[in-house]
Amino acid sequence: MDKYRDRREYQKQYRRLKGNQINAKRRLLYKKDKKYRNKLKIIALEHYERNKTKILEYKKCLPEHIKLSNRNKANRYYRKHRNKLLEQTRQRRYANPELYRKRLKEYNKKRKIYVLRKYGGCCANPFCKEEELAVLTIDHINDDGYKERKLCDCNNYYKLRRLPKRPDLQVLCMSCQLRKKAYGPDFNTWESKKEFLSTLPEITLQAPRRKLDENGNELT
Repeated sequence: MDKYRDRREYQKQYRRLKGNQINAKRRLLYKKDKKYRNKLKIIALEHYERNKTKILEYKKCLPEHIKLSNRNKANRYYRKHRNKLLEQTRQRRYANPELYRKRLKEYNKKRKIYVLRKYGGCCANPFCKEEELAVLTIDHINDDGYKERKLCDCNNYYKLRRLPKRPDLQVLCMSCQLRKKAYGPDFNTWESKKEFLSTLPEITLQAPRRKLDENGNELT
């Protein structure tokens, strides 16, 4: 054990003294040798998959000042290499369109879940309480969503994820959205205003008669 401990100490000291030279050689090798580059990428991916939960827990436990520092570093790097990163992303997207569509669909679903939970997680109608993700939507209580859409063309969930919770929004399922349009915003009056097709009287509609000339053309 002493032998291995001495070796580790020696490696640490050597690394402290010649760390810059070692890193410079590795960067040069990374740029020139494609096999070495691919090998390192595979190692990094395997390490992340093995320790994914630990890495995520570690990131959550980091102090706020370290998180802020890491965020600022990432922003500075992005601003410096923006065009290069965008070109790389564009090439990857064109090379694997199906993969990117799948990822975008998953991300949009996560974003919708986050926003819906932020605004209650179920239909705001106390007589409904629908929780099925596919039919839940964000509703403007004052029916003024068209004004907001004129001002901003971006995705509604994309914007609401970043903004604090607003008092003029609520979660409604699609059925309650249509009922609100037909019966008004008061949930308590909906039950008395409901109309069922089986209870309505029979209706016959006559098509308007069209006047035709001698050749069969419609007269205006």
